[in-house]
Amino acid sequence: MTGGPDLFHGIIGEIWYRLQCVRHLRILAASEGPSEIHWSGSGDGTVNVQDNGPLVIFNETGIWRTGQVGEVHFGNVYRWSRAQDHIGLEHLLQRARV
Repeated sequence: MTGGPDLFHGIIGEIWYRLQCVRHLRILAASEGPSEIHWSGSGDGTVNVQDNGPLVIFNETGIWRTGQVGEVHFGNVYRWSRAQDHIGLEHLLQRARV
């Protein structure tokens, strides 16, 4: 990458700033191939962001809509972590209720 470490650190910093501004999510998905349950559909939800210095926690809640399954209420918890040269993501918890 041209520009050296300062440019890379700047990109990491910009992504980190934008992660802390997330408040909503929208998902569109299309299933391909044979499957008993086709999860093609769309989802909308809110994101509660907790800023803990080098960690940011996303608590997501929303509704997933499909033609086959109907509405599914979902929730996820993600932990974003910042290092000098990368950002990590861990999926900590998943909840679903039909």
